[in-house]
Amino acid sequence: THAILGQNLPDWINDWGSEHLYRPGLFLNLLVLKLPYLAFDLLTLYLLSKMLNVKWKMINILWLYNPVSFYAIYATGQFDILPVFFTVLSLYLYQKQKYSYSAISLSLGALLKTYPLLLLPALFISTPKFIDKFKVIVISLGFGALTLWLAPQSNLTMKILSLGIPISGSQSILFFPFTYFLALWLLFKNPGKLIWFYFVTTISVITFSQFHFQWVLWSLPFLVIFITRSKSIIFPALGFTSLAFLHQFLLND
Repeated sequence: THAILGQNLPDWINDWGSEHLYRPGLFLNLLVLKLPYLAFDLLTLYLLSKMLNVKWKMINILWLYNPVSFYAIYATGQFDILPVFFTVLSLYLYQKQKYSYSAISLSLGALLKTYPLLLLPALFISTPKFIDKFKVIVISLGFGALTLWLAPQSNLTMKILSLGIPISGSQSILFFPFTYFLALWLLFKNPGKLIWFYFVTTISVITFSQFHFQWVLWSLPFLVIFITRSKSIIFPALGFTSLAFLHQFLLND
């Protein structure tokens, strides 16, 4: 970027004053900074098309031309597309029976956002052979410890443990942990439902917490997968997206 934009971009990035919005080349700087997001967006699309083996045009429309991606990635400049890519890559590698690499991919996503840590137990449950399970759990524990060391007080943890039903005094049944462990138990009964677990977990974060809008991206790949498999899901998906936008603009997050 320095070769293309000269000193303008580094100076703009380091300008924390009130005049940074009026510097020349503002929109070119923003474009350059968001180009990596576009690359990961396209790579995620490629992985989804390989996993689903459907017509390129259909999944292209569903993934690239949805308002969630436009707003969360390009309008507000959130980097959640990066952990989303690693989550989808994890599913792709799982389908290829590369379980260790699948765990590594999820773990790399967790270094960017902590939510992929919630998905690692499901990968362990769904991995068939003992030796592969052992590799998955070693990788998960190693990267999990690193993630918790880097971010010991995750914003996500505080949010998913905040909503529940009071039962007595200060005790309550927390919605997200209840849903999460129920989904884990159901996955244990049917280990082939890994995509379903990924979706339930990520959408439960949104349903049972005061979420940030970019978190909707976490569920988006699985919605695309389900819509591709059954077009009847498109209307509930539209309703879900509309409610997410309503939440964003009413609460001004």
